Amino acid sequence: MIEISSTMSQEIIIKRQNGCPDAIDLNIAARAPREGKVFSKTPKIGLVIGTYGALAYVQLQLEARQRLYPHIPMLVHDDGSPQSDELSRLCADYGADFESAAERSKHQHGDLLAIIGGFLWAKANGVDLLVKMSRRFVPLINWTEELARLAMESQYATYSSWTTTWNFGFRTECVGFAVKVWMDLALVDHMRRKYLSGSSLLVEQFVHDLARVAAGCNCIDALDFDNRVGERPYERNGYVVWDFIGDDRASPNGRFLWHNSAELSEYFRLSKKWGLRWEEEDFDLSAKDTL
Repeated sequence: MIEISSTMSQEIIIKRQNGCPDAIDLNIAARAPREGKVFSKTPKIGLVIGTYGALAYVQLQLEARQRLYPHIPMLVHDDGSPQSDELSRLCADYGADFESAAERSKHQHGDLLAIIGGFLWAKANGVDLLVKMSRRFVPLINWTEELARLAMESQYATYSSWTTTWNFGFRTECVGFAVKVWMDLALVDHMRRKYLSGSSLLVEQFVHDLARVAAGCNCIDALDFDNRVGERPYERNGYVVWDFIGDDRASPNGRFLWHNSAELSEYFRLSKKWGLRWEEEDFDLSAKDTL
């Protein structure tokens, strides 16, 4: 198990790199296109799951990966919960990597730290395309082939969607990142600085702004893709629309379970279908300090 220091003394999360800018220019209009392709061959996909405890949900995630897309590496990032030792053992049983913060982050910051940890894990493990999922976003199908095709076609740096309910133009419960682009543009360092500052944030808006920076440096192939699909409104730009996620958090579908559109009983039934030991109350996070 990797432990992430809350004081950020360990390099795995926060050590600042020389030359990391103090601020990111969010004006994407004046940037020159990147040379070459983002993905010259089918990208190696890796998955990071962000959680705080919630053993039942994490095991569903591990089981989904084992049954549906066992070919991709996976990291579970725990935000300093008291269940970190149990989570570590569970991940080891499934052949997944695990890391935990020394203490719990502030509201919204835990989600950001999971993304940061995922990026550094991805870079260390040769992952080209990092997908971050929240613990309650449980896929029911193999989404990896669709995403790989979309990445090769679009050559974009970010993959997400919007939700008509709540009117968010960007979502982080399931989001994909081209690792090299985000690292090369120092966007991950910018995330680190934001986390260190402790200032308030809405993680969807913050990451969306960084996605726009990455899109402002799109390669020629990505610009050609934009020309084919047409311009999107500002509140939904800066990324490629990943159809797997859909466009409404609150609409049920057969591709995944998500707590805004699925009942606790659906997670429980899936757990039973897959032969897991959990009871329905184990999926009720409102009764536990795991939100």
